[in-house]
Amino acid sequence: MTSLTSDVTSGGGDGRAPEGLRSALGRRVVSTESAEELGELKAVVVDQPPRRIVSLQVAGSKRKPALVDWADLSGFGPDAVMVRSEDALRGSADDVEAAAAKGQVSLLGARVLDDAGDERGIVDDVLFDAESGALVGITTAGDRGRGTAFAVADLLAFGSYALVVRAGST
Repeated sequence: MTSLTSDVTSGGGDGRAPEGLRSALGRRVVSTESAEELGELKAVVVDQPPRRIVSLQVAGSKRKPALVDWADLSGFGPDAVMVRSEDALRGSADDVEAAAAKGQVSLLGARVLDDAGDERGIVDDVLFDAESGALVGITTAGDRGRGTAFAVADLLAFGSYALVVRAGST
């Protein structure tokens, strides 16, 4: 079992506390090359097992939803997500990205099961390092308002049905 509390307080590489995905959704996405707004952050795609954000879905009124790789970001700030160039926007590269772009797979709101088969709640937020995209952990909404926090080391798999965590972890 891994302690999420110590992971949360350590924050990102610059000493900042981890970013919450719930509050980041809807944030403006801006090109550093043209200073034009490209859209807003709609969703993220994570690797397997869930350890880091690999791409972001950008949607806006002027364009069809597109993805941008985390490596193409120049910054992920509290006011905007900065993309090096509009040319970094692309279509889905595989079925996982296509499902995320269609809203078919999302960590937020996902059922959480442990590897012993016990329901552990619903994902309320995903905490990540805004500098690297590395996941720090998740928080859940549980029975009677009691939530639980899980460190990234306890996240085993994520799919369309559930996020699976290590039994006995909190």
